[in-house]
Amino acid sequence: MDFTTAIKTCLKLRYFDFQGRARRSEYWWFFLFNFLVSLVLGWIPIIGLLITLGLLIPGIAVTVRRLHDTGRTGWWLLAPLGIAIVGALITWPIIASGQEPSILLGIIGLAYLGVSIMLLVWFCQRGTVGPNAWGPDPYDPAGDVEAVFS
Repeated sequence: MDFTTAIKTCLKLRYFDFQGRARRSEYWWFFLFNFLVSLVLGWIPIIGLLITLGLLIPGIAVTVRRLHDTGRTGWWLLAPLGIAIVGALITWPIIASGQEPSILLGIIGLAYLGVSIMLLVWFCQRGTVGPNAWGPDPYDPAGDVEAVFS
């Protein structure tokens, strides 16, 4: 999938589609598009905010489909957010009591970094070969050939 096809797929065809699978190329081309648009238009206060909000849903959708392609649930996308929330809930009472939670913050930071690296590795992996729980292999649009001839 090339750059323009990935953008068209994410913005026109599958804007709110959290089902199915997304190839690596679809995900990374849209990631690059999203990054470049945010970099260029992020300096314009209102327009940049509106564009960023407009790209948020298709960005999440293609990320969930990318996780599906690797055989994982899209809920993994919330893992860094979960670590941040749990970390805040744990450290808030310590900070409120006047103590310094530096070691605890380091552990939470390492957990956040570890989960983020894990997600990055999954985004870079080739998807599962053949159909999985989220649909047919996007590299084999004809479907499961073995099932046809068995």
